[in-house]
Amino acid sequence: EQAAAGRHVRGGNRPEPAPPLHLVHAGLLRAGPGAVQDRHLVLQPVRHRRVRREGLGPPHPGHPAVRGQVSGRTAHPGEDLACVAAGGGDDDDDDYDDGDGGGGGVPLRPQSSARYLHKELPVRIAHRIKGFRSLPFIIGCNPTILQVHELYIRAYHMLSDFPTIKDQEMESGYSKLVQQLLDDHKDVVTILAEGFRECRKHIQDETLVRNFLDTTLTSRLGIRMLATHHLSLHEDNPDFVGIICRRLSPKKIIEKWVDFARRLCEHQYGSSPRVRINGHVAARFPFIPMPLDYILPELLKNAMRATMESHLDTPYNVPDVVVTIANNETDFVIRIADRGGGIPHTILEKVMDYHFSTAEESNQDPRMSNLFNTITNSGPQSGPMHGFGFGLPTSRAYAEYLGGSLSVQSMQGIGTDVYLRLRHIDGKGESFRV
Repeated sequence: EQAAAGRHVRGGNRPEPAPPLHLVHAGLLRAGPGAVQDRHLVLQPVRHRRVRREGLGPPHPGHPAVRGQVSGRTAHPGEDLACVAAGGGDDDDDDYDDGDGGGGGVPLRPQSSARYLHKELPVRIAHRIKGFRSLPFIIGCNPTILQVHELYIRAYHMLSDFPTIKDQEMESGYSKLVQQLLDDHKDVVTILAEGFRECRKHIQDETLVRNFLDTTLTSRLGIRMLATHHLSLHEDNPDFVGIICRRLSPKKIIEKWVDFARRLCEHQYGSSPRVRINGHVAARFPFIPMPLDYILPELLKNAMRATMESHLDTPYNVPDVVVTIANNETDFVIRIADRGGGIPHTILEKVMDYHFSTAEESNQDPRMSNLFNTITNSGPQSGPMHGFGFGLPTSRAYAEYLGGSLSVQSMQGIGTDVYLRLRHIDGKGESFRV
């Protein structure tokens, strides 16, 4: 085994040069009159280290990452900028355009994106395998957690065994493989939640588990963002560049998930609170909807459930849930305020801990979970979170991964305000790793 672990995927011990990383420059949108001063984002390429395949040994900590930097450039009037990781090999310069005619910006062909993923995804997945193998023995041997561990090992071999992408036919086959793996890993968060709940009594170091889950879940989000972005390049949608919406409306995406949460609430309680949206309701800006599609339903479900359970005597006359949007040049904030009685101050600090839930496990209705599965399996969400104690901490981890924050303010006896703050991706401020 030690001998096998010493062998490398492509042989040799010297690190190979990294492929040039590029930024998806999702401009080209004419938002209106007037000059908008944007800046061109460039990347710091980080060199790949070879990953030991048979032994799945730990790759170098400096795995490839994407970090935007600001350099001076005046954008065209009304031009919006956004960024997501993409790239290609040394011969891919003709596949990119940064708007200046010199290449190095927007990937014009999915083949370039596929070649980048072909090198990047096995490295990221190898890091996750290392993470599973660093868990305490009694936790790592849990059959449910092992199920996820084996999913990652299988994905690593399938991706690393795929030959170098040289033409459109191979890119098409690679895209089908990526889509298959996305489907296979759809319920990973739920499975992890079940596994850690099963072995909760054996957990001695809560910090270790929190760090593991934060890293695993945010890495999963990053992988899914990159993979979904590549698959979306095949779609002809004038409002999107890959997964980047050129003019995302926070109000519209909130309304979508309000409808989702109300369906769950009405199924469980027979009624649901009305939701009012105020603030900068006309705001539009470039952003990636995917993280919001994970975070918003969790926050809205929590607010509606708290409202209904604190007014069980008058289920058809409950206070509204109020969602406020605040947009500025640096970031945007979504506040979700309910009148659900608030969270007791004695447990407020625990609500961001994994497996701490204000929903009693014994009170969970299996029909509720079945409905949740039915609805979420048709969208980007996956698996039931109600009662698992994963919703808020996972949302917090996602927000921090994107350079933002998620905070909870409770007025015990009145209600709770949750503040979701996320950075803009237009290149004007500090960027974040993808």
